[in-house]
Amino acid sequence: KMDPILEKQGTAAIKMAGKTAIRNAQMIYNLSEEIFSSEEFLEIREHGGCDQRVLWASTGAKNTIYEPTYYVDALIGQNTVCTMKPDTLDAFMKEAAVTQTLPADPDEINSFFTELKNIEIDMDQIYEQLEEEGVEAFVNDYRITLNSIETRCKTIRNAASSLQTDLSGLFLQLDNDSVMRRIFSKDPT
Repeated sequence: KMDPILEKQGTAAIKMAGKTAIRNAQMIYNLSEEIFSSEEFLEIREHGGCDQRVLWASTGAKNTIYEPTYYVDALIGQNTVCTMKPDTLDAFMKEAAVTQTLPADPDEINSFFTELKNIEIDMDQIYEQLEEEGVEAFVNDYRITLNSIETRCKTIRNAASSLQTDLSGLFLQLDNDSVMRRIFSKDPT
């Protein structure tokens, strides 16, 4: 998402390509570490509260200039969960070099975002746009899921309806043939 924006800013910004998502994630991870080690959370933990794991999603490299595990490799830390598409997981399993890369140096993170600000990139605007797009994508997926469930429910209702009709006919036939009376009278036919 950021690479095309950085490319428009010129050569000074291009060296930052592929790093914005990682720096954001590092910042989030460091913040989560602060939250879960704070005095306030220690009190919550004493009452049964648990640390929340940070979830990394969409970790596959969309740009082919990056290794398939580019983002996954940069986001390995305790109390994290990483979702991966099968091709990213396959590439990660082949590489099998798991090295903890989180937490990250806060000074490096701050320096990166200061550089973005200096080249007039408004991260707040980008965050807002990404949030809107992300929510829209989740809403669309949710609607697709609901439609799929409704379709399957209709299929089941239709199958159950025809089964009920079949059973009703079967019960009528059993009654017409006096099957129950014949069973109790030990009729072998």
